[in-house]
Amino acid sequence: MIGKLLGQENIVLGVETSNWEEAVRIGGELLVNTGKVEQEYVEAMIDSAKELGPYYVMVPGIAMPHARSEAGVLDRGLSLITLKNPVDFLTSPNNPVSIVMCFSAADVEEHLEVMKSLAMFLDNQEDIKELEKANTVEKALEIMNKY
Repeated sequence: MIGKLLGQENIVLGVETSNWEEAVRIGGELLVNTGKVEQEYVEAMIDSAKELGPYYVMVPGIAMPHARSEAGVLDRGLSLITLKNPVDFLTSPNNPVSIVMCFSAADVEEHLEVMKSLAMFLDNQEDIKELEKANTVEKALEIMNKY
């Protein structure tokens, strides 16, 4: 599933950012640029964390920003950025974050499919460490294509 959603155009490694909102915007713009979401979806991902807390930082070091489909989802999509310097996402106990995977899903069924695939990745600490160290988009894709 992840391999089908993630392409070279949706991955940026070693991003320099000063805060979590900027990280979400960078990941969200990748979805906008590939026609998966409208611009309003990017702001909805940020607003949902401000309103509900950093619920999408489910495991140490990884954030999976997303929002409701009504907020501008055009198609199922996934972006991946790694951060040169990890940042804190509000008051998450899983801070700091070094991997940001923004995703969009058109409905609940798609949302669950994406989350299931991401959960398999999140369960593999070795691949997470490899992804954090990846210095080429090809290497990142190789890791993520397993899922």
